[in-house]
Amino acid sequence: HVTKELLRHWMREDCPRRLFFCQREAVETMIYLLELAIPGRLGSTGFRNFNVDARNISKLLAGEMPDFEELETQEFFPRLIDPAADDDLLPLRRLGCKMATGSGKTVVMAMLIAWAFCNRGKNPASKNYSNAVLICAPNLTVRNRLQVLKPEDVDNYYDEFQIVPPRYRE
Repeated sequence: HVTKELLRHWMREDCPRRLFFCQREAVETMIYLLELAIPGRLGSTGFRNFNVDARNISKLLAGEMPDFEELETQEFFPRLIDPAADDDLLPLRRLGCKMATGSGKTVVMAMLIAWAFCNRGKNPASKNYSNAVLICAPNLTVRNRLQVLKPEDVDNYYDEFQIVPPRYRE
């Protein structure tokens, strides 16, 4: 319910700063992966033919080679985790969107943070949505640019782009 409201809010025609199509698609892709594909709920979409089916998503999450024809002879293959060096540690799951310079990656980050926190705020007991965010930056310049992801920043993107609907502001 929260996700549907957020998507409608972000896609509305009267938005003072319309989002780029690539920003919307990146967020939709991440939400699709996190709410449907990874939890094994692809069947609930009503579709049956997926380019990457549930079995292959499970393989990618386990660090195993998926059944993609073009990979049959490859030594290297895509995976959605980095296995831990120590078996007692959990693997690091990683998801990403490839976006061009100037396409609004920071806005996408703000949207995904808002999505996770709004859902968590509405469902505090849920383990499906994060209650914390870790942002890693490659240098001080990028780190300084990412200050807009802090809600307390005067120029934060949540206000600038009206990312969080009024009813979820708290």
